[in-house]
Amino acid sequence: MRPGAVIYNNPKAIRGDSGGPVFEGGKIVAVQSLISDPFGYNLGLATVSQVGPHRRAIARAIEALQGAYPSLD
Repeated sequence: MRPGAVIYNNPKAIRGDSGGPVFEGGKIVAVQSLISDPFGYNLGLATVSQVGPHRRAIARAIEALQGAYPSLD
């Protein structure tokens, strides 16, 4: 279980962004979980799951994918 956080997105997160990376200073710091859009109005707020302890594993996975698929660089 990781601590969650609420962030303000600009540009706003949209439906379908769930699971996408949240970057800060070029590093992945969280994974987008939920947007706040009461009555269909997007507030620009999103709930995210912080991934600090998993950064090394994420970096290794990215390197492995780049090695397997050089055209993605």
